[in-house]
Amino acid sequence: MILFAVFFSNLLGLFTKRIQYLIALLSTTYFIWIASSLRSFLSFDTNVYQETYSFPVSSKVYEVGYLWLSNFFYQNNYSYEQFRLITFSVAYLVFFVAVIRLTKQVSLFMMLYLFFPFLNDVSNVRNTFMIFIVFLASTFMVKKRYIPIAVGLILLSTTMQTTGYLYLLSVPLIMLPLKKLIKFSQILLVLAGVVFFMILVAGHSSLITNALVFALSHSTRGNIDQMVGAFSGGTLKVRAVGIFLAYLFEMLVFYRYILKHGYSDQIESKIKIMFVFSVIGMLGVPAVAWNLAFERILRNTFIFFIGAVSLVLSEKVPDVGLDTHRKNMQMMMFLVALLIIVEMASQGYFFMSSGNRGFYVPYMLHWK
Repeated sequence: MILFAVFFSNLLGLFTKRIQYLIALLSTTYFIWIASSLRSFLSFDTNVYQETYSFPVSSKVYEVGYLWLSNFFYQNNYSYEQFRLITFSVAYLVFFVAVIRLTKQVSLFMMLYLFFPFLNDVSNVRNTFMIFIVFLASTFMVKKRYIPIAVGLILLSTTMQTTGYLYLLSVPLIMLPLKKLIKFSQILLVLAGVVFFMILVAGHSSLITNALVFALSHSTRGNIDQMVGAFSGGTLKVRAVGIFLAYLFEMLVFYRYILKHGYSDQIESKIKIMFVFSVIGMLGVPAVAWNLAFERILRNTFIFFIGAVSLVLSEKVPDVGLDTHRKNMQMMMFLVALLIIVEMASQGYFFMSSGNRGFYVPYMLHWK
C-alpha cells in the first residue's frame, strides 16, 4: 500500500540525509493525491464545499479569500475536483517549503505528520489552507527583521479562515523571555482547564452562553443557536475531554522534554516559536467544551509540536551528557508515538462505526 511505502521511505530518509528532501517531495505528492481525490461522501466538510462551489463572493458564506478563489475557478469552468487538485497542490507546496525552512529532520516531520493530522487536513479545506500559511509564517519569525513578513502571511491566512487572527498573538508572545513564556503558559493552561470543566458542568449557564454567542457572531459560522445547543446536551462531551487531554499531553511533553534542555541559539529560537504557536491553542480549550467544531484550534497546534520534536532531534550537541540525552530522546519519542495514538483516538480513528473517522479512513486512502 502506498501509505506504508511513504512511511518506510521517510524512515529510510532518517538515515540517508542526501535523499530525504526528494522523499519529502514525493510524500507531499502523495498528500496532494489523497487530498484532491477525496470523495464528497467521505467528509461532511467536503460535501458542503462541493455544494457551495458555485456561490459568489457576495454570498459571504465563507471568508472572502476562499470565496474569491473558488469563484475564480468556477467562473473559468474548472470542475470542483480540478479546483481541489490545483489549490491543494499550492497549499502542500507551501507546507513543503515551511518544513524545509524549519528543520533538517524533514523525513521525521513527514513521517509523524503522515499519521496525524494528515487525514484531518485533507478534509478541512479552509482550515488547512489557513494553517499551512500560518506555519510558513512561523518560519519567518526566527529573525526579528522578518516579522513583518510573518504578520503579512498571517493576515493573508485570515482570508481563508478567520481563526488565523488568533496567531497574531504570536508577535507579542515571542517577545517574552522563554522562562516567562513557560510560566505564563502554565498559568494559562490551568485557567483554560478550569474554564473547560466549568463549561462542561454548567453548559447552559446564561452568562457563558451569551459570551459564546457573542464570539461566534464575529466568525463565519452560521446557525449559532444550533451550535451552542448541539453540544451542551452532553452527547459529545467525552470526545471533548479526550481532545483536551491530548492537548494537555502535548504540552506536558513540551515542558518535560522539549523545553527542559539547552540548545544552540538557532534551534532554541525555532523551538520557542513552535511553542508560542502551540500555546495559542489554549484559547481553543474552552471553545471545544461547547462544540467539537472548534477542536481544529487544538488540532492545529500539533503541526507546530512535531516541528519542535524534529528540531530537538536536529540538535547534535546537547548540554547534558550523551547517555542521558539519548535516554531522554528515546523517552520523548515513545511519548510522541503514544500522543499520536491518543490524538487519533480522540478524533475517532479507531472507531469503525458509520459517522466516525475510522469508518472512512479505508476509503480516504483508497483501500476500498
